[in-house]
Amino acid sequence: MTRSRRKRRKDLLRLARWLERRRLLRESFWDRHRAELVAVHDYPFYGITKGEVLFDRRGYVNPSLERQSQKIHA
Repeated sequence: MTRSRRKRRKDLLRLARWLERRRLLRESFWDRHRAELVAVHDYPFYGITKGEVLFDRRGYVNPSLERQSQKIHA
């Protein structure tokens, strides 16, 4: 049975977000002095701009990276 266009599009968007998250975490810079993980580039799927703090040692997590139950509207 074939998949509908809507399901394929949703799957492609999910894959794109997953790949961007991998790239974001791989390319980010760990600042040892401030103990923070900092974004090096812009990441539009997550709404993160260059220089934003993603994580720190004290427990801060960027709100864009927190797992949210949001639907992808196709």
